[in-house]
Amino acid sequence: MKFLPPLLLCACFIYAGNGVAAPSGAVGIDAPAKIKHARFILELDANVAVLKNLDGEIYAGLDNGKLYKITINSAENSARNSATGQNFADQNSDAAQNFNAKASVNSTGNSTANSAAVNSLANSAKQNSAENSTTLNSASNFASGAISKTLIFALPSSKNYLDEPMGATIFDVDKLGEKYAFLYNGDAFEKMLGIFAGGKITHYKLPMTGIKNVYFYDENTVILLGLGSEILYFDLPSGKVSFEQKLTIASLGGSAYDRASGTLLISCEGGIVFYFDAKAKKLMSQKSLHKDGIYSVALLGDRMMSGSNDKERSCYYENGDFAKFYNARFAVFAVALSPELGAFTVGNGVRVIDKAGEIVRSIELDNDIINYLLFEGDYLVGSGYNRYIYFWELK
Repeated sequence: MKFLPPLLLCACFIYAGNGVAAPSGAVGIDAPAKIKHARFILELDANVAVLKNLDGEIYAGLDNGKLYKITINSAENSARNSATGQNFADQNSDAAQNFNAKASVNSTGNSTANSAAVNSLANSAKQNSAENSTTLNSASNFASGAISKTLIFALPSSKNYLDEPMGATIFDVDKLGEKYAFLYNGDAFEKMLGIFAGGKITHYKLPMTGIKNVYFYDENTVILLGLGSEILYFDLPSGKVSFEQKLTIASLGGSAYDRASGTLLISCEGGIVFYFDAKAKKLMSQKSLHKDGIYSVALLGDRMMSGSNDKERSCYYENGDFAKFYNARFAVFAVALSPELGAFTVGNGVRVIDKAGEIVRSIELDNDIINYLLFEGDYLVGSGYNRYIYFWELK
């Protein structure tokens, strides 16, 4: 390992730090795999680096610096748009913000890309019209306009170690009201924090390297999670850390934040999950669940799921009354919870469970890798490190 070129070592570290699994040797799949039972496939213009359900809305951050809002339209609207040939271009053009001006970082580590960097309405309409025509069908009952996307903003290109342009990968995002907090790769893969609000992006230098996740605590504070299992409260007006705590020497796995209860769920490489009271800023409890690293966790009320690399107890589920383990016979890269269902990945697919923990549906993927899972309405939504988002109807 010590003979590998330094740049390759850095690239490996950066890739692993984002917690994304991809087929060996792949930088993104160029064509959708055969996805059985998928009602729709949405094709994007770059690889998905993060996919989240934020306050009932789906957001996808791409490795070209774009953030999209994904909308599943009603059957009535889908049928109407199929008949009229409309693809929500007008709707999306009003909200599309395309930032193409590079914002320089000032002496305090913060900078602002102002509204002058927003493209003209005509260009936004043209771009969104083209982008929204890329919904692919994987089933016979396809309805044009069933899935639409809105461009929230687009970051300018960053530069790699050789001063060559590269996409400013958005690898995490959170939303509070109309404000977005996101983490992205800046020049030379330096991880940066961005806040998008009121048509402007403010950029912050992070207080430490290796920040993996960001969550809004309130309008003026974000919680940053480091790869070394650090918790940092970052004050946006001052650009300084107001509180810091390190949970363990093990590296960070997956995390989830229940803003309503103020509970931050954090997992680590050692198979342990930590329940942290974000309001009181103290550790409430911890559980040793797996014998290996945890990739993903989900938290919804008194229900929790975790997916790990544990070969025997790959996935854990609890609903307040009982706890159950599942042997996926493969690393579980993603888990998700809805009020009535849960889901976790297996080697060749996804398993859907009911609230009682019983498997009620099996979805086959034909060797495609899913890194992100979420529920939205009547759909289970997933994506790997490629240009496609899959929608499985659950009715």
